[in-house]
Amino acid sequence: MMVDKGAVTYKTSRTRLRAGGPACQLCSLLLDLLDTGGDLEPSDWDVEVDFQVDQDPHNPVDEPADAQYLLVHARRPGAADRYATYCLYTPFDDPAASDIVCKTPTLQLNSTRARNLALERIRDCIDNHPACTKPGNRTRLPTRVIDCLHPTAPRLVVSADLEDDTVPYVALSYVWGRNASHCTYLANYEAYLRVIDYAVIPQTIRDAILVAHDLGIRYIWVDAFCIIQDSNEDKTRELVKMGSIYQDAYFTIIASSAASGDAGFLQHRTLPPHFRVPYYDRKGRAGTVCIGRRSDTVCPVAPSGEPVDRRAWCFQEWLLSPRKLMYASDTLRYHCQSSARPVEDSLRAIRTVHSATLDHAFLPLRQAILANPDLAELSSEERFARQCALWGQVVANYTQRLLTQKTDKLLAFAAVAEQFDRTWQPEWHPGRYVAGLWERFSPRDLLWYRELVNQKGVDDCLRPRPLEYLAPSWAWPSVDGRVITRSGSAAESVRGGGIVETCEVLECNVTLMDKRLPYGRVTDGRLKLRAIVAPACIILDLPHLEHDHEYGEDFYYKLFTPTDELKALAHARITSLGSHTDVDPGIQIGIVTLEESNTEINVPVMFHEYNALLEGRLVAIGWGRFRGDQSLLTRVGEANIYFDSPERPPTTNSWLLVINRSFGAKSSPANGTATGEGLLITRTAEGRFRRFGCWSIHLGPRPATRVLSGVMACLQDADVAQVDVELE
Repeated sequence: MMVDKGAVTYKTSRTRLRAGGPACQLCSLLLDLLDTGGDLEPSDWDVEVDFQVDQDPHNPVDEPADAQYLLVHARRPGAADRYATYCLYTPFDDPAASDIVCKTPTLQLNSTRARNLALERIRDCIDNHPACTKPGNRTRLPTRVIDCLHPTAPRLVVSADLEDDTVPYVALSYVWGRNASHCTYLANYEAYLRVIDYAVIPQTIRDAILVAHDLGIRYIWVDAFCIIQDSNEDKTRELVKMGSIYQDAYFTIIASSAASGDAGFLQHRTLPPHFRVPYYDRKGRAGTVCIGRRSDTVCPVAPSGEPVDRRAWCFQEWLLSPRKLMYASDTLRYHCQSSARPVEDSLRAIRTVHSATLDHAFLPLRQAILANPDLAELSSEERFARQCALWGQVVANYTQRLLTQKTDKLLAFAAVAEQFDRTWQPEWHPGRYVAGLWERFSPRDLLWYRELVNQKGVDDCLRPRPLEYLAPSWAWPSVDGRVITRSGSAAESVRGGGIVETCEVLECNVTLMDKRLPYGRVTDGRLKLRAIVAPACIILDLPHLEHDHEYGEDFYYKLFTPTDELKALAHARITSLGSHTDVDPGIQIGIVTLEESNTEINVPVMFHEYNALLEGRLVAIGWGRFRGDQSLLTRVGEANIYFDSPERPPTTNSWLLVINRSFGAKSSPANGTATGEGLLITRTAEGRFRRFGCWSIHLGPRPATRVLSGVMACLQDADVAQVDVELE
């Protein structure tokens, strides 16, 4: 194995590097790293370069553990030092392969070599991975499968009609796209039992049939063909079995790179940008080594990732499949419950978005410990807390994905929820599953929130609640976009923690669309709570030009209480304006400093909500460089406020429902700091309430002379009356 942790220093100049030209790839590499100024560069310069071959201690799970990297440190007089990390790899049949661990990725995914490598990985997993779930010897085929004996003339088969319906099969996970003309319907069902016209089969499914055939598996399950799409009864029957279909498959073909059913996934892949340099092994044989900048060769992928990483249905198919052949954009990978890597020891060019810990989510404890020995050191409570954290990861991953039919929000997650229900430890089981929440985790489980993903290429702004009914407003499936659950708090709620819950769940029920799908779609929901309720804050979002992380995020607010002077001004405005509020210029309560192109601009902040102010509400002012008029506002704390959607009910019809609260460690309700968490709710026309966000508030020491009202009283007074509230 080639690892030399001692650096080699090389001195050269720009003129000599250019003279090397394309014939010397190492010269080209250094020019690519150093010569970035073009015509603005000096005509010549000297450079000293350190080369070092080392390994990465933080090597991701799906790269060879002992992969080598080339570290380059270049120093030029009068210029900043340059650093770069390069991946080293070589073709499997090159003489350098005896020393270089990583091999060139498999690029011909429809080749005999690719098929043999895939079979080797699968057999090695089944024979030698004690932590991995083994395929069952007598597992029955799903209701229908496609017979791949003749790949260009496949046919639909009813498994019950076969002499032996316990033979292996594979499943396909892929992005459908918009074309559904090829699907099985009542009208073409009988014809498909004879033969499926090859011309109507989308390319992705053609490729999957070919892969199954070439790997020696006769039957494949593809939802578009194996479920009668215009029969609600058939769809319901098959959806009940969806989890077991993927769990029982010999392996699942993941068409990761295919953007639609028509795209296919067996196309030739190309290597990322790289340089090729000569290499001589220990026997003096000449070979070549490919050197690729790590940012090009092994690049972290955005949450959007591969096409399948953007689709909701594909997530449960990936999560529930114990063995997966992943036809990625860079190469072919095998992914099981013990390993996630290319089918040969090659570097990956695309990183997957799934955490390795999710691979062990549904393993029995004995197998999970084999896959992750650290679990053996954990107590039962600690393993339960870990399972809660896994639940949070799963919900966050799922909710950032897209659905063609938004009404599938609970349905496309049902098999995952069912598996969690089965694998929770009996002594810590969180009870009944209710539209995405767990009964015994409530009321803290109600404190989920919409997280805005601020990453390049990802647009995850707040979206309106879907017009279709998906779930009750208090359940996360009712909103569109990435959701963070309070999984840690859920664990605390079962174990008992230091935070005092001031909310009691009196009733929690949903109406299932079909009782055969207890984890599926709901048509109604009712949640009755006994809790402290206070007037919501008056929320002012400040204008801003450029996001300045020094002053917090979009959900961060500073809390102020109005002074008697501001209340008097508000009362006077109400009296003088009457009904002519449209001509009101507002009361200036401070200024916000904006910055654009290094120029600061002071903008006045005006206040208009006079009636709401007189109801004892605090004023919450959003992130930014705000300077308030101290004669009008007094700072009392800060808050995180998360909205579920762009909806903003009138302040006078907005309320804070308190889920829990606590006081500072060295303080008391009489004079100390206080924190609290809860829901933002608004009253509906029918008299019930609907959630539109959640909040957490921290209040400073209680003012010695002030009579508390509103949310300050709810969090800082020991005895506050509770009321019964019904949420829909």
